[in-house]
Formats: sequence, structure tokens, C-alpha cells
Amino acid sequence: MTDRSRAHPIWGRPLAEYTLSYDLSASYKRKAITRKVEAEAVDAIKRISNLTGAVDYATQDGEKVNIQTLELILQLTLSPRTFHHFAHPPLVSGCIKLLSTVKAEGRSSPFSYEFGYLSFKILTVAIGACILRCSNNLDNTTSRMFLEHNTGPLLIFSDSVHSLDWVEGIGSQREPGPVVLQSDVHAILSLLWDDRELFVTAFAATYTPGPSGILFLLWQHLHFERVFDSQPPSRLAAPFCEILWRYMLVFTRDQGDTLILLQKHLQTTGATDVWLWVNEMW
Repeated sequence: MTDRSRAHPIWGRPLAEYTLSYDLSASYKRKAITRKVEAEAVDAIKRISNLTGAVDYATQDGEKVNIQTLELILQLTLSPRTFHHFAHPPLVSGCIKLLSTVKAEGRSSPFSYEFGYLSFKILTVAIGACILRCSNNLDNTTSRMFLEHNTGPLLIFSDSVHSLDWVEGIGSQREPGPVVLQSDVHAILSLLWDDRELFVTAFAATYTPGPSGILFLLWQHLHFERVFDSQPPSRLAAPFCEILWRYMLVFTRDQGDTLILLQKHLQTTGATDVWLWVNEMW
């Protein structure tokens, strides 16, 4: 039995303990979700989606959303019938609010505790589901989940996200679609950068579906802002490059295509030189 003596009263188990529960085998699970559980999970999604205000206010609301709330929402990923509930952009903003509440040694560190990891997992699924819906691929994905009944819905979801045709659009100057707010993109980048070491540690020890969707979304918005070719280079370039490269050390095979395309484009545009230049300035 796992020793919970070091568990935080709100944020739950620390990284060394919670990662034991979220390996690849957990993603093979599927189950029928009752209407009662579905309604409770949808209500929880609404509560998180309605988080507003500054970080201090979000912290107070965050205390009302506990580990059990997040686990309840993630139950919806186990059934093809309920997966569509994640395609809800306000859920992305709410998860960012929750992530910002988790701190260790006085600084933002969402991956230090299970609460932050589960919030990020929901964020990842929500962004992927929104991308699938915007590209008219969500229904096809859930249909695959029904047909491929020996494969976990999360694995099919992850494969669908990284297989999308929009990956081939890397490098275009087309304005990003209405998946998330620009302010949310910057907040995600900041959270990952501030906790970059534990981000890699957590992802090396767990299986999280579809993170390449988040990385592509970050790239898409930053590229549209011309972050990588502005003069002088934007300081946002270095965090993105390092987060991408850190994740490439631990990514699973189902996410490789997007990451390789992003890396190739970084090299083509000279963004790697930007990373060196900005880090020298730091």
C-alpha cells in the first residue's frame, strides 16, 4: 500500500508517489459510465470552467476542487460516449487557474503534487479534444473508440491528436483557431517553464495522452506572433525551445511525428540560434 504520510491535504501525493499510479497500463482502461457519474463529472467541469479572477481568488476556488473532483472528470476519458465533454475551451482556462495554485518552496510547481499533474492531464485532454472538434475529427475519433474496443480510449485519442493533418501546417502564418485564448497560451508556457525539471520527471514516469497537441498549440501561437524571428528575439523563444527539447527526451512513440516536425522547423527558421542567444543574455 502506498505511504500517504507525505500527502498534502489539498494537493495530494508528491511526485515520487503519484507517478506510480499513471503508467501506460492505466491508459488501456475503459468502462461504462453511468448517467449519474456523467452528470456529476459534467457539473465538475462547469465548476472548473467558471473559475475567474486573479490567482489569489483562483486559489480559494482551487481548494473547493479536490483530487476526487479531478479523478471524477477523468472518468469521462474511459468511455467513448462521454469523451466529447472535454471539447470545452473554458475548461482549459479553468485548469490553468488550478495549476497556478500548486506551489512548492514558495514558487509555482504544478508537477510537485498529484493535484497539479491531474489538472495538467485534464488540460491536455481538453486542448486535444478542442483541436479535434475544430478540425472536424472528434466524431471520427469517438467512432474509433467504439469500434476498437480492445484499445483504451485515451490511446486512440492520443493517436488521433498526433495524426491530424494540421501538423503539416507548421510554418504557415495562418492565425491560430479559437481553441484557447492567447493569454492562456502564455500562461501554459510560463507554468511549464517554471516547473520544467519536474515536468520532464513526471512525464518520464507516467503516460499522459496527447501532449504534442499542447506543444503544437504553443508553437502555432508563438509562430503567429513572430516570436522566433523578431529582432531582437523574444524571450518567449527560449522557454519554448527548451520545453520541447526536454520533452523529446521522454516522449512516447505515439507523439513523435509532431515533435520531429516542430524540431525540423525550429532548425529551418534558426530558432535554435535564438535559444542560444537568449540564454546568453540571461
